[in-house]
Amino acid sequence: MTNISATLEVVPVNESVSENDCRSDKRLEKASAPYLVRIHALPRWILPVFLTIILLIGLLANPNESPGLWIGFFALIFIGLILVWLLALSWPLLTRSSRVLRVLVAVLIFYTAFSRF
Repeated sequence: MTNISATLEVVPVNESVSENDCRSDKRLEKASAPYLVRIHALPRWILPVFLTIILLIGLLANPNESPGLWIGFFALIFIGLILVWLLALSWPLLTRSSRVLRVLVAVLIFYTAFSRF
């Protein structure tokens, strides 16, 4: 019979996080909770398909026409804001490389919106 012993690791607390940061995180989580519950209640495929359609509308809108200009601009801004919102909610759980990648994607969306339109 083998003896299995469990070891506990002590994870250092991030000392750079202040009490104000924790309060703002909690406020954002509390304000976002009803929306996240609604999103979570949807079938899993709805959100990615919806965001992909909005992204394609934003990228394929004709910036030379007046309605296309505003539709494309607001579609890309909407996608960027959704990404930033989800990034802010998941920020404490992400690794450094995940944070950098997600910030770059959000910046790229906003750059596309403002440079194209």
